[in-house]
Amino acid sequence: MKKLDLESYLLHEGEALAEFTVEGQFMSGLCIIPDDKPVERLDIAGCLEETLHRIIEEKRYADNEAQINHPFYSESEADLIGSILMADQDPEEELDSVEIDLNYRIHGCLTSFERVPHTALHFEKKLYERYKLIWMLDHRVTLFDAFAEWRDYCDPANGLDAGTSNEDAFDSWENDSGFSGSLYPCFDEFVAVEYSQKDDRLFFNKEEERLWELDQ
Repeated sequence: MKKLDLESYLLHEGEALAEFTVEGQFMSGLCIIPDDKPVERLDIAGCLEETLHRIIEEKRYADNEAQINHPFYSESEADLIGSILMADQDPEEELDSVEIDLNYRIHGCLTSFERVPHTALHFEKKLYERYKLIWMLDHRVTLFDAFAEWRDYCDPANGLDAGTSNEDAFDSWENDSGFSGSLYPCFDEFVAVEYSQKDDRLFFNKEEERLWELDQ
């Protein structure tokens, strides 16, 4: 499983990936962690459990929605958890094993646990989500305005299928409506134009500003 796939499908705003190794195994595993804490202060057990449930949830979404292009669609749940978390289902307790949840455990002690640097694409998408909020502020669009537009668009009386998922409905709203026909640029346009024009409001700290400078 590629790190880019996990960043695209599993990570939320304010999160990162950590890579870990297990005693006696040559492959490494990946785990979701908060992006604002040093590794030595993390609840690693909690991070492993959250990653496990995030994988299961995303796998079920890909299957239920028949997302055939989703990297999880063609894999089994057990294979995904094995390749990402280095874990399998085993109800037997073992010395030096790491129990996660739902009888999933890692066979062996963790020998390293290190943060994975963000890919450029993940960083660009993170800043794009912030840019959309800044665009709303610059265009005097309030959260109340946004909610009202979204509520009206999702009203089945206006033609939207009542069975449409929130994600698909939001994509349709962005493509078809926006704020009465006005909307922030799409992601590709943002990367081509706005991303290259430094806006200090996009950065939460000096480290993010440094990453942006390295990406230029």
